[in-house]
Amino acid sequence: MKKAKWLKILLTVIYVIGVGCNLYLLLTMCLHPNHVEDPAAMLPMTDFEWAFVMMAIGFLPMAASALATVWVYDLKQTRHPRRNSVLILIPAIIDAIPFVFMVGLVIVMIAEACLEILGILH
Repeated sequence: MKKAKWLKILLTVIYVIGVGCNLYLLLTMCLHPNHVEDPAAMLPMTDFEWAFVMMAIGFLPMAASALATVWVYDLKQTRHPRRNSVLILIPAIIDAIPFVFMVGLVIVMIAEACLEILGILH
């Protein structure tokens, strides 16, 4: 099946924007870890924490964009399809790390609350 040229262009632009956001957030995490934008806020966050949360939120759109890019470019016809697929999926894999951490944290907090209600944890 021949993919439409406009679909390739659209998905490539979305993917490149996502990769740019990933690079920005990674640089923010590396270069400004202790800077607090608004110390008077109810929950002040450092730049590292803010970037970590934004990467977790951006995981699902980035994964969808990467998978769509792999699909639209039909990498099975290339010389190294696995390598090319992994290279395209790397930004989504990087975003998966904060996402899995935050989902795990929520599960642990729910389990802790349930154990506390049951009187097992004091």
